[in-house]
Amino acid sequence: MKKYDVAIIGGGPAAIYAGWEFMVKYPDLSVLIVEEGHPVDKRFCPLAAGKADHCLRCVPCAIMRGFGGAGAFSDGKYNFTTEFGGWLPDYLPKKTVMDLIDYVDSINCSNGAPGETYTTKNSSIRRLALGCDLHLLNGKVRH
Repeated sequence: MKKYDVAIIGGGPAAIYAGWEFMVKYPDLSVLIVEEGHPVDKRFCPLAAGKADHCLRCVPCAIMRGFGGAGAFSDGKYNFTTEFGGWLPDYLPKKTVMDLIDYVDSINCSNGAPGETYTTKNSSIRRLALGCDLHLLNGKVRH
């Protein structure tokens, strides 16, 4: 049986980035990520594919389980803000959170994320929203 220095249980985003950190900071360690689901290219959901009219409760679930977790099938938006999307700013200073967001973005970009970002700041949609008493939250996003 092969032995590893580090075993990470689950193959979602947190596990992938933890594995990345070990690879970068401790390149001599052997790291294993254990995931109960299938590889991305083998994940198939009958409901999402229109082959079933209700969830068949597949084991493992191809949407929630597998490398990349549920995010593997998301549209890939990455938000640069502390104003929405989680509670980390309740535990860390906002600047620290933004530094971490920027760090993760640098990893994403070094692995092929698109270069362009978008924002609603100073946009006409913000004024339209206010005209309807809707308060648009601002944030930069990479998509």
